[in-house]
Amino acid sequence: MGYKVGDVVMKCKPFVHSLNASQKAQRCDHCFKINDNLRKCSKCKSMYYCDQKCQRSDWSDGHRHECHLYDTFYDNCLTRDCDRFLLRLHLMLENNDQNRTQTHEFNGQKRCFD
Repeated sequence: MGYKVGDVVMKCKPFVHSLNASQKAQRCDHCFKINDNLRKCSKCKSMYYCDQKCQRSDWSDGHRHECHLYDTFYDNCLTRDCDRFLLRLHLMLENNDQNRTQTHEFNGQKRCFD
């Protein structure tokens, strides 16, 4: 495969996403857009959203499983980017059997987590 600068290699919705801590309170935790008027999650106060639409979408994408953990543990042990990302990945796989067995195509090969 020959790619050149600027080529789109893959375009799809990410299975799991997590905003870098350095971008918190500057970018939306769901769409990653820069926004000066972000609103915090009313429960955990650790996630920031452009509006109710982004907050609801992120709730469906996985925040519903992590919100209570962020409320309790964010400041003590969930401040590192990798920890938040792995927590979300674990919760997405743990709370939805279909996520573990669903196949995704990558470079012509079908893959799954199970």
